[in-house]
Amino acid sequence: MISFSDIIKLREKGISSIIQLDDLIKKSIEAEMKSLSQDMENVNTINKYREIYKYHKKNSDDKQFSEEYYSELSVYKIAAKEILENYKKLPNIKEILTKLDKLQEKKNTLMEEYSLNKE
Repeated sequence: MISFSDIIKLREKGISSIIQLDDLIKKSIEAEMKSLSQDMENVNTINKYREIYKYHKKNSDDKQFSEEYYSELSVYKIAAKEILENYKKLPNIKEILTKLDKLQEKKNTLMEEYSLNKE
């Protein structure tokens, strides 16, 4: 149950209807889902190019290797940087999928509730 003070706080933030609140929640969920999807893609990239990066780190003086695998190393470094911005260690894909499933369920529930309220 939403209290009167909660309603006032929502109004102060420019939310004047349940529809606006639902839209805000859906957009928030969708943004989080998009972020998790990007995290999953980054984890896959890191796993895909890990051996190339390890070799490069051990053999940093091998210029031919660095040039030959420049693209892979660049993509790996970008993915690793983005992951380290959000996580202390490489996340597990299964954990990300579980979070995505929960968010999708929440979004579906909101959509169903909105459809029922609209009728």
